[in-house]
Amino acid sequence: MEINLNEELLIAQKICIDVGKQLKNSYNRPNILSNNDRDIKLKQDIDTNQKIINALLKHSSVKHILSEENSNKDIDQKGFYWIVDPLDGSYNYYRNIDICCTSMALWNKDTPVIGITYDFIHDELYYNSVSEEKSFCNGQIITGPSEKKFNQLCIASGIPSQLKLNSKTINKYFTFLTQFKKVRFFGSAAMSLCLLAKGKVDIYYEKEIFIWDIASGLKICSDAGIKFNLKHLGSYKVEVIACNKKVLNQIADSII
Repeated sequence: MEINLNEELLIAQKICIDVGKQLKNSYNRPNILSNNDRDIKLKQDIDTNQKIINALLKHSSVKHILSEENSNKDIDQKGFYWIVDPLDGSYNYYRNIDICCTSMALWNKDTPVIGITYDFIHDELYYNSVSEEKSFCNGQIITGPSEKKFNQLCIASGIPSQLKLNSKTINKYFTFLTQFKKVRFFGSAAMSLCLLAKGKVDIYYEKEIFIWDIASGLKICSDAGIKFNLKHLGSYKVEVIACNKKVLNQIADSII
């Protein structure tokens, strides 16, 4: 099947902006469907997901769609497919913490091709070019963090709701984090990767995060000159680290 990537990029950008504006309009009126354990589900998650799927089915030539809200996630991952996260940072959204976004990514097999993340609170659209290896925020090229001494690195990370917490995993995780100057938890994997692409942090690492949380950000980071390692853990969970090549080589042995 022939895919016009420029057309798909424009379609996805418009969808992200449209649903992002709707989310911003209801930002102070979250509607909770469930609030169990360490996870929260909002009506906005479900409604926005359906709007994105309907728009893709109507306008995109790619009909395979994977998202957190899909009732059936058994899609064909041998060709092109969309990976959608309608609202990344749901708990931030619920608490009026202004770090949340809508994200969409087009992947071909195991390779990200298009990444779009819309920070609807601040009206910032992150995306990659499909004709050249460049990434942008509101039309301005972003190139990742500048090179720093190892002891000056800032890492963005998180503790996913599905991560099994026990003394062993916690000790390993925090031992890994202590080698960096600063650690930041933003509550949105997609926005963490955009901040990495923008050079606000130097590294992003997370384990047992879902693929839809990081699918768009990986492409945005990659085209901003950032390397990443991705390990599939099953059930759409992954382990991912993204940073420049030199740093990746330095910390490879200490990744938990």
